[in-house]
Order: sequence, then C-alpha cells, then structure tokens
Amino acid sequence: MSLDRSGKWNPGGGSWLEVVPAVAIQEYARSTVAAAPTVTLRSGWTWKRIYCTQGTLQYRDQTKETENGYLHELEIRGFAPDDSAGKAMLIDELLQYRRFLVRFRDNAELTRLAGTPVESLLMEMELGTDSEVPGQRGYQLNFTGTLTAPAAYE
Repeated sequence: MSLDRSGKWNPGGGSWLEVVPAVAIQEYARSTVAAAPTVTLRSGWTWKRIYCTQGTLQYRDQTKETENGYLHELEIRGFAPDDSAGKAMLIDELLQYRRFLVRFRDNAELTRLAGTPVESLLMEMELGTDSEVPGQRGYQLNFTGTLTAPAAYE
C-alpha cells in the first residue's frame, strides 16, 4: 500500500455538523472499522444540525498508544453565532443529554460519524461576546471523547 497524493482539492475546515444524544440510539451496527455504521434512532428523535460560522469548524483525531492498543482522542469544535432566549433554550435542552454522536462534514464533502452509543462525545459550550463591536457573539461548542476505533466514514 502506498500513500500517494490524490491530486484532488484538499480544503481544510468544516461545512456542517449534526448531533444526536447517545440515548436516542436504538440500534448501532458497524461490521468492520472500514464500514459505515447503520444507525437507527428511537421514535421521536432526529439529528439536529447546528449552524457554525464558516472557518470555525474543526475536527481533530489524535491517536495515542496505550498498553491495550491505540485510542483515538477526538475533538470537534465550532462557533454557533448569535444569542437569544430561544437559542439558549435549545442549547440548554441539548446540554441535558451531555453525551452525543456527531456527524461532521468537511469542505471536501467527506462525512464522518464520531462516537457510538457506548463511546459517545461529551458536549461543552461557552457563551461569550468579543469586546469589540465587530467581534463575535455566540456559543463556542466543543465535543470531545476517546474512541477505541476511528470515526466512521459515511
């Protein structure tokens, strides 16, 4: 196997992210590490797409060697702009579930599904505003977790 250059456009950054609480998963099956999983949601649950400002979405997968093999330490970050009572209520609703599966689509249109019902990602957020008028105001979202297998490609 060789790791040749693909020759395709290779942009950084993310296009969108979607989340669903781990408790919403009825069935999760992944036959091999290379296979896309089959995910069935419980009745009444849907994936929630969270708009994030272009240029703020990041996906990081750092492998660490342990006595039991490699672990994948994931971090997915994005800035969801604006602040309002409605948006605060929706973010608080999500935060009550704490653990999530996250779909991340990058700017090359490659989608990864990070997390499983057992190895889910922790959601944290920070609400803030920059000190300058042209600065940002909104929610810095952060999803982190440790997985025993890399995130699946969909």
